[in-house]
Amino acid sequence: MASGLAQYRSWIFDLDGTLICNPLDFVGMREALGIAAGVDILAYVGSLDEAQQREAEAIVTAFEVRAAEQSTVMPGAREVLVKLQEKHAQGYRVGVLSRNHRQAVLAGLHHSELLSFFAEDCILAREDAAAKPDPAGIHKLLSFWQASTSTAVMVGDFHYDLSAGRAAGVATLLVGRESLWPALTDHHYVDWSDVLSAL
Repeated sequence: MASGLAQYRSWIFDLDGTLICNPLDFVGMREALGIAAGVDILAYVGSLDEAQQREAEAIVTAFEVRAAEQSTVMPGAREVLVKLQEKHAQGYRVGVLSRNHRQAVLAGLHHSELLSFFAEDCILAREDAAAKPDPAGIHKLLSFWQASTSTAVMVGDFHYDLSAGRAAGVATLLVGRESLWPALTDHHYVDWSDVLSAL
């Protein structure tokens, strides 16, 4: 396992499944939309005509917000954010990049009591940048921070997060699950306590 997380000054976090435990009902969402398992929900919504897209977006957002209002912080994630916050004067920055609607992102951060760690401009939802695995959101945050890709890391729990990091040219950190995507993963830690120790 690679080490040296302290070298990274710009930390970009996925939200659901990474910082927070969010009981999002993907099966129910797909049933409500009438699409099969395995279909990328946001790609499907984006393929619809304008009227259908609005209707589908409302369905997706309702599911996301409902789940966000039941979210809890992942064990150990707060402690990592506290440590990074303490290093702010040394040039450390943190942001969130989520595929969810902004209303759901803010609700999830609020209900898990993590909202205070992130500046408003550093919380990007799907309205703010093309959805991961597109790297646009990562580039947007790094540009805002005037930060280099060489000292940035994308943190997540799924291949969309890792693929976005790879495409953006930043390091990738997988937290909390078996390493299923070794070609996309620079660092892998089973839980947040291991990340804290590596900082």
